[in-house]
Amino acid sequence: MPFRRTSLRATKATGFYSPKRSRVVGSRVVTRDPDFSNVSLLLHMDGANGSNTFVDNSLNNFTVTANGNVQISNAQNKFGGTSAYFDGAGDSLSIASNSAFGFSTSAFTVELFAFLTADGAVGGTALFDFRTGLTGTPWTFYVANDGAGNRLGMYYATGTSFAEWNGSGPFLSLNQWYHIALVRDGSTYKAFLDGVQGTLTAGSANAVDLGTPKPCRIGAAADGTTAPYTGYIDELRITKGVARYTANFTPPVSAFPNQ
Repeated sequence: MPFRRTSLRATKATGFYSPKRSRVVGSRVVTRDPDFSNVSLLLHMDGANGSNTFVDNSLNNFTVTANGNVQISNAQNKFGGTSAYFDGAGDSLSIASNSAFGFSTSAFTVELFAFLTADGAVGGTALFDFRTGLTGTPWTFYVANDGAGNRLGMYYATGTSFAEWNGSGPFLSLNQWYHIALVRDGSTYKAFLDGVQGTLTAGSANAVDLGTPKPCRIGAAADGTTAPYTGYIDELRITKGVARYTANFTPPVSAFPNQ
């Protein structure tokens, strides 16, 4: 199904943003996401233990390819009883190039729950990579550890120039669930860890064009083997055209809505 959008809201009016609205159907409360039509990808990481089938619950219903032996695991979960396990040896999830992942200069939000079982690499361990190859453009969102702790960062390249955001904290400990989000709000990039905005420092090209269309890879860099992630990921969502979080907020307390 093609990417559809009924509204394009770049920012929220307040810093706190709850991604849920509810309505009652009979005796059941149904949670709704007012920006669901803007969701590019929604992975709950639900399924049978050991399965390598991952379902996209966005309107796009993208085919998600499991690379290596990434699999559904019931050993850890944030919501729903299972999550995706990446063993750090060639595991990744990939979706073919699509305009849903080409954010150009618009607002966006990429977010997930992460449970690291190994420290990030000094040069970065990829959470999301939106490039066609290691020398391609434009960007990667990662966890890196240069000795001070596991911190969030973003790298982008445009032609022969590049810049990098190096977070100075807060830091991620091992074997603990965190909500992680990267948001472009206007011309500013913001990284959040459990709803707390960290520090991102970079060059002057905050409004760099992030292109369209692009592929999406999760858990490794563009080639599928470089900068592998080790640990669990649950409840992953990409929203195009919306800066869901603009200041410190309360992280989601339930699985992301399917509508």
